[in-house]
Amino acid sequence: MRYDLQPYVLSLRVTERCNVGCNHCSLSAKPTGRDMSFDLAKEAIHKAAEEGIGLLHISGGEPLLYPHLPEVVKEGAAAGMVVEMVTSTFTCCGNETIELEMFRQLGDSGLTTILLSYDDGHARCVGIDRFTRFVRVAMEIGLDICIFGTEAPHALVTVDKIAKTFSHNGIDINQLEWARGMFSYVGRGAARLSNSDLIGKISSARCPYVMLVPTLIPDGKFLLCPCAILQAELFTVGDYHVDGMPKVLNNLKCSPIYRMLGKFGPHMSLLKCGVDEQDIPFEICHACEKYLQTIATKTKYELEEIFDHQNLDEIYVDYEALLPPHKKYARTRKIV
Repeated sequence: MRYDLQPYVLSLRVTERCNVGCNHCSLSAKPTGRDMSFDLAKEAIHKAAEEGIGLLHISGGEPLLYPHLPEVVKEGAAAGMVVEMVTSTFTCCGNETIELEMFRQLGDSGLTTILLSYDDGHARCVGIDRFTRFVRVAMEIGLDICIFGTEAPHALVTVDKIAKTFSHNGIDINQLEWARGMFSYVGRGAARLSNSDLIGKISSARCPYVMLVPTLIPDGKFLLCPCAILQAELFTVGDYHVDGMPKVLNNLKCSPIYRMLGKFGPHMSLLKCGVDEQDIPFEICHACEKYLQTIATKTKYELEEIFDHQNLDEIYVDYEALLPPHKKYARTRKIV
């Protein structure tokens, strides 16, 4: 399937707070941090819907800690969006009954899809029995469910082991979607970076989020993707308060900087910028950061020389790299 590469998801990082403290967290989330104002979230949702964005992705931090979560879900549903949320289910409130009721309230508010994150980091705070109970409730509500596991080298908790445990507890695993992600060595995860992680053949892989999932954070900045914090000025694609939604989305769709990144991936884009292969990071997030930093050093003439030879008019989504819920959305909405 060939879908034109353009934003189709509005990602709201509604809170930076999370109580789990996973040592692989690419966002370095912690118990303290900023929350997005409800007014900003509400306005962004409806402006994005006016621009044709049809999928609302709610993340954090841990979005269950966000005080206006049911209201944000309602606004997304009222705007005609498919509303999904990623969560570990852990709030540290000490009352699982209240947390399960929050799930039911979100279903009543219009939540359609939930991505449940479980791996070695989350398992420290969320036992598999508790996690299983939340999956059962999500199934009872009728949510589309995707179990997502980040599998670091030598992981104890894997997607296959989760599926085996669910089957043993009478859950029909065929009713669930499954996805596994590789470890990202950014944020707190950077502390686990070793030389062996940097050795490997340069990849031609494209990030499944670039250009597709612009991410609004609590201060109104729009980031290139929802999964990392990169120290590159061009990782910020706009400011909602200054630019407004149409300009941010247009910049993302039309800028050759992002179009080349979306078409070729960061490793190949760096090669096209003249960077020696031996100087290109193997890990994809680090390669993306280096690409954005490299582009920022180029003159206007140098950029024209690079972009004019890349045929950036037609770029298509790497459909197979999308998360299962996004594949379903792409099929049903016929994104072209």
